[in-house]
Amino acid sequence: MAKAVNDWHRWLQLQQQGQPPAVVALGGPERAFVDEARQWIRQQTLQRATQPFNWDRYRIGSCNMQQLVTAVRTKPVLASRRLVEIDADALTAATAKPLQQVIKESIPSTCLVFIFGHAPTKQPLWSAVRKQGNAFVFHNPKPYEMPQLIQQRAQCKGLKLSAAACDMLLQCVGCNVLLVDRAVETLALLHSDNTVTPQDVCTYIAQVPLDDVFALSQAIAARQTTQAFTCLARLQQSADLPLRLVAVWAWQLRQVLHAKLLQQQQKSPHEMSQILHVAPQRLHQLLQLARMGSLRLHCKRLCQLRALDKAIKTSAAPAWLHLHAAVLSLCNSR
Repeated sequence: MAKAVNDWHRWLQLQQQGQPPAVVALGGPERAFVDEARQWIRQQTLQRATQPFNWDRYRIGSCNMQQLVTAVRTKPVLASRRLVEIDADALTAATAKPLQQVIKESIPSTCLVFIFGHAPTKQPLWSAVRKQGNAFVFHNPKPYEMPQLIQQRAQCKGLKLSAAACDMLLQCVGCNVLLVDRAVETLALLHSDNTVTPQDVCTYIAQVPLDDVFALSQAIAARQTTQAFTCLARLQQSADLPLRLVAVWAWQLRQVLHAKLLQQQQKSPHEMSQILHVAPQRLHQLLQLARMGSLRLHCKRLCQLRALDKAIKTSAAPAWLHLHAAVLSLCNSR
């Protein structure tokens, strides 16, 4: 199976041609890409005035196959092309036979689009479209692809994210394009400035006070267990989703780890500020935390947060119970 990033880039290349081919197959778990591809095909194929006459949608298992084939071969009404979309998840080798002949015909006046939940690589119909180079699998992007993708989608909304804000947003939403789009739309709606900072992501997306997370980290670094639980209680009142708190916390500890490495490299404060993309006041806090532990300890705590994230996502126990246990464990880390 081709890598998801290759299929997405192949799709962008196809869009540059300005005209969708006669037969297209779309599938994969990243539904944001699938939906965007469908929308582009509709825009390029249909005219608003004649759209009701030239747009048919079918679901395999809920329609007569002969009716479907007839729809594909029907001439467009007062337009150059018509669009037939088929939800093909329930397609079998037997029911695919009439459609395979239609695929071979590649009727120029009809754009035939097959939609799959996932790419059925062993399905003969998918293979036939794939041979024509018009089957596209859209998977979730890889983590290293996300920063560029986040920036691109933010630019479409007139926003520019600082590198640190982009990194924090990635921690909050993960490699899910639909969640990225939702977050970007929220920032565009609520944020008054064009440049988005980590504080903005904390306020509007994570809904976690960044200063309170710093206070929690400082209490843990100083092994002040009582103070750490006081900070956690304050966060518990303001954060409506523990995973968001963990995401911001992990982002912050990654910055602390980076600051520790820069300290060991004897970088100047000005150089550190530019590399970490933080203001002098925030840099001072990061350096304080970095000095309060060894490189090994900072790495260990970051790994503990990764385990906490997994535990919250997979365990039936209350998320805040996991957080309290993690704070106790982190305070005792050496």
